[in-house]
Amino acid sequence: MSKSLPLMSFGNTKRPLSTDDHGAFDLTYADLLTPPDMMVSYVVKGALEYEYEVNLADPYKLLNQKIADSIEINKLNIVEQPSTRETQLKGLEHSIKIKEVQIKASAIRKVQANACGDYICRFNIFNCPNHRYESDNKLPVVGRSYMRSGMSTVYLGCGATDNKLALKGIYLPKRFYVEDVSKWSAAEPLYLSTLFWKHLARVRSDEYAEVSFYTTDISGDFKIIVQGVAGNDVTYGEKTFKVRPGKYKAIQ
Repeated sequence: MSKSLPLMSFGNTKRPLSTDDHGAFDLTYADLLTPPDMMVSYVVKGALEYEYEVNLADPYKLLNQKIADSIEINKLNIVEQPSTRETQLKGLEHSIKIKEVQIKASAIRKVQANACGDYICRFNIFNCPNHRYESDNKLPVVGRSYMRSGMSTVYLGCGATDNKLALKGIYLPKRFYVEDVSKWSAAEPLYLSTLFWKHLARVRSDEYAEVSFYTTDISGDFKIIVQGVAGNDVTYGEKTFKVRPGKYKAIQ
C-alpha cells in the first residue's frame, strides 16, 4: 500500500476512520462502544472492499500463549469417597418403588449444511443458532448477502477468508430503574427480586454514601452485596435485612 484507505464501520458510527499509508489504523475506546449483544465491524469502503482484508494485530495474543504454555498443571489426588451404603442411616434401609419409565430413542435430525457447517435459516440468518435443525434450512450461496451478528454480510464461500474485522464491542451497563411507589399505585402486585442496583458509585473514605429504594410484594430475607475497588485492593461486603408482608416501605 502507498496511500490511505477509508474504512466503513458497522455497529458504531461515531467518527470516520481511515488507514495510514501503510494500511494501519488505531481504535479508541469510543470506537468500540456498542449496544448490548452487538458487534462492531470494519471494512475497506467502496469498490476496494474485496481487494483488502482487515485483520487485528493483537500484541497480547502471543504473550498469553507463552504464559499458558509455561503453566504446569499438577495432577490432583482424588480422595476415595465412602459408598452410599456406608453413609446410610441405620433403620432407613427401606426403599420406595416408583413407576416404571420407558425411554425410547428418536431419529436424529440431520443438519442441512455444507462441508464447513454453514447454513441459512428461514429468516435469512447465517448459521442461526435457534434454527440449526430445521428441515427448511438452505445452503448458503457465494456472493449473496445474509444476516450475521445483526449485520448484512456477503458470503464468500466455504473456508474463504472474510474481509471484515468483527470485534466484540464494549457494552455500557444498562440503567436500572427503581420503582417509586410513593408517586403511583401499582395495579398489580410487584414481584421484583432485585430491589436496587447501581454501578460506579463513588465513595470517599471520609463520608457515607446513601442510597434509597422501595421494597416490593416479595417478603422474607433480602441480601445486600457491595463490591468495589479501593486503592490497590478490592472490597466486598454482605448484609441481610428482612421484609415483612404489608405496605411498601422505603429503605435507606
